[in-house]
Amino acid sequence: MIQSEVRREEESAIQAREIEMGAQGAWTTWNTTDKKLTWGAIWKYQPLRFWFFLRSV
Repeated sequence: MIQSEVRREEESAIQAREIEMGAQGAWTTWNTTDKKLTWGAIWKYQPLRFWFFLRSV
């Protein structure tokens, strides 16, 4: 009976830790919208944005 209670407490602590770790790492996932980038859209960018985009790749 005591062993099962201790085991339950340990499992609860482990599950809580796993949830914390998942929440901390949530910012590492990329949540972006699917956006088609066409040359026509690129040419309409402001000049500084266009040059930044062009030089970044």
